Amino acid sequence: MFGCGTRDFENEIEGTTGYENMIMIQNEEFVQEVWDTARKITCDWTNRMEKLITFQPFAVDMLQAKEVRYSGDDLMCWMDIKVGKGPFGNPLDGIVKIGEELSVVVYSKDGGMDFDMLVKNCFAYDSQDIENEKTTRIQLSDDLGCLLKPKLMSYFYRTRDTRKTGADLISFASLYAFKFPDKMEIYLTCEVELCKGGCTDVCRNPAYPTRLVNTTTTSTTTSRPPPVNPCISAPGSFRCCSGNPSHSSCPTTTTTTTTTTRKPDPCTTNPGSSQCCARNPSHPRCTTTTTTTTRRPDPCVTNPGSFQCCARNPSHPRCTTTTTTTTRRPDPCVTSPGSFQCCARNPSHPRCTTTTSTTTRRPDPCVTNPGSFQCCARNPSHPRCTTTTSTTTTTQRPDPCVTNPGSFQCCARNPLHPRCTTTTSTTTQRPDPCVTNPGSFQCCARNPSHPRCTTTTTTRRPDPCVTNPGSVQCCARNPSHPRCTTTTTSTTTTRRPDPCVTNPGSFQCCARNPSHPRCTTTTTTTTQETRSLRH
Repeated sequence: MFGCGTRDFENEIEGTTGYENMIMIQNEEFVQEVWDTARKITCDWTNRMEKLITFQPFAVDMLQAKEVRYSGDDLMCWMDIKVGKGPFGNPLDGIVKIGEELSVVVYSKDGGMDFDMLVKNCFAYDSQDIENEKTTRIQLSDDLGCLLKPKLMSYFYRTRDTRKTGADLISFASLYAFKFPDKMEIYLTCEVELCKGGCTDVCRNPAYPTRLVNTTTTSTTTSRPPPVNPCISAPGSFRCCSGNPSHSSCPTTTTTTTTTTRKPDPCTTNPGSSQCCARNPSHPRCTTTTTTTTRRPDPCVTNPGSFQCCARNPSHPRCTTTTTTTTRRPDPCVTSPGSFQCCARNPSHPRCTTTTSTTTRRPDPCVTNPGSFQCCARNPSHPRCTTTTSTTTTTQRPDPCVTNPGSFQCCARNPLHPRCTTTTSTTTQRPDPCVTNPGSFQCCARNPSHPRCTTTTTTRRPDPCVTNPGSVQCCARNPSHPRCTTTTTSTTTTRRPDPCVTNPGSFQCCARNPSHPRCTTTTTTTTQETRSLRH
C-alpha cells in the first residue's frame, strides 16, 4: 500500500482518510515531452471513494551552453541556445516550457578560408557529470549527423548570413524543449567537424540539408515581445540596411557594390568545394562526389548486431536475438533450493517439505480468545460468533451505485452497472501474459490449464490434516476434523468475564450483545465499518 510513492493523509476535522499518488504517462523511457501527461490520483473515503484527477504543467530550466574552441588554422567554434526558430532569436533568460521551440546554434570563424561544418553526435544529459555512468543520456544524432530523435530536434542547416555574430559560418537546428523526470536542467553536447573543401562523410538521408541556406528567418514565441526595429534603435547599422536598403540612413551606393565583390565565386577560387557544389551542382568538379558513399562501410558488415547496425537494419539476424532473453533466468530450485521462489514453483521439493512442522506453534484463536475477530474469521459457526449476524443489516450501508455510480465500490458490487461498462474497452490494451511470458505467475493465474503451468498444480501441496492433524491450517480447512473438535469442550466461558458487565457499551460488549441498553443502533454500524477497514 505504501510502495511506489503512495502517501496517506488524514483529516481529523472532516473525519476523512485516504491515499494519493502521482502517475506519469510518457512515450519515451528517459525523457518527458509536451504530449506526455501527469495524473495525481487521490483515494478519499468517508462513505464512498472519490477520485480527484488534476494536471500539473512542467517547466524546463535553462539549457547550459558550453563553448568549444579549436586551435589550428586560426579557427574558433562556439555554441549557443536561442528562443524561437533560426539563429538570430532572443537568448535564453529563464525557464522555458515543454514543447517550446528553441534553436541550437553553432558558430565557426575561419578567417575567410571557407571551411565547411558538420554537427554530429549530439547528446542530452540530465547532469553536468556527463562521464558518470549514472547520468541519464539520450542520443539525438549519430556520427553522420542523421537524426535519431526527430520529434525532439531537426537537422542542422548552414548559412553564410552571419550578420553581426562575428562568425563566418553558422549551423543551426530546431530543438523542442523536453526534460528528464525530476530534473530541471538539460546539458547538450555536440561534435563539430570543420572540413576544407566540404565535408563528405555526411548523412545520406534525402531530408538532410546539403546546400547552404541563403536567407534565414526568425520566429519567436508569442510569449516574448517582438524584436525592435533596428532602423529605429540603430539607424544606418548593418542590420538596418540589410533589412531595409531604402532607408534614408543607408547609402544606396555601398549596398550594391558589396554584394558582388566581397564574396568571389567559389567555383572559380575553389572548384569542387562544398560551397561550389551547393551553388552549382552541375559543375564538372562536383560530379565525382556521388561515389563517396563507399567510404563509410556498412555497420552490419563491420560490427553486426551493434546499435548503428540495428538502427539502419532492424531485421538483421544479429538484431532479432534479443527476444530470447527469457531463458536467462535460472531455476531457483537449482541456484537456491529451499528458497521462497523455489517452493512457489515446486512445493514438493525435498527442501520445502520440512517447513510444515512449524505451523503447530500458532494456537487456535477460538481456544485462546473465543469470540475474537480471528476466531470468527476462521470459524463463523462458533457459539461466541453467532450473535454478530443479527446486527449486520444491509440497509445501514447505502448502495455505492446510488450514492456514487461508477465508483470502485459500485463496480465491485455490480460489474453490470451502466456506469461500469465503459471500462471494458481498456482491457484490450494489456497483452496476454501467456503470450508475452508463458509460464509466469500472471499467465498461470489467468489460465491454469496452460501447458507451461501444468507443473504447478495444487496436488503437490500435501493435505495439512494428513501431515499435521490438529494444526491451524488443518482446522481452517476442515473444522470438523476429529483433532479440531476436542478443543471446544475444554474451554469454559467462566475464564473470560462478560464485557457487558465489566465495561458496558464497549466494542466487545456490543459485538456479543447488540441488544444491550448501552449499545445503540448507530454504534453497530461504525464498529462494523471499522472492522472491515482493519480487515
